[in-house]
Amino acid sequence: RSALYYTIPLLAGLAVGHAFIPPTPGPVLVATMLGVDLGWVILILFIAGYISLFIIGGLDGKRQGFTFGEFFLRFFIIGAVIKVFDIIALDFFLLTKTHFFQHYFPETEGCAGWQDFVYNRKQQMRQCVLIVIGSALAAWIFTML
Repeated sequence: RSALYYTIPLLAGLAVGHAFIPPTPGPVLVATMLGVDLGWVILILFIAGYISLFIIGGLDGKRQGFTFGEFFLRFFIIGAVIKVFDIIALDFFLLTKTHFFQHYFPETEGCAGWQDFVYNRKQQMRQCVLIVIGSALAAWIFTML
């Protein structure tokens, strides 16, 4: 298969992340127009976008005649890239460098670096395992359709 079969869903995932993470205009405008908390808007739109990404990726793979392994690889790449973005951009830079989250989560005050991520490291490992399980489950569902 061409690399485009795997990179297009990857780029779609990055676009979904960009569309729902402030300060991009989309989520700010929606929250302002509806008069609701920006955090709730982002959370709801991100969940809808993430689910849509997997559905579109699965339906496209079905149309292309993907096997279980190809589906698994596609879903794993999508999940892994999102997880790497979460670890690097959100956990490392926003938490330890810019102190963005300390305003909303005071318990994170004082995190100096990776050595202070004891709870977070366990949570990240669980999520990495869930990416593999979720990728296999999604691949099985779309293979059975």
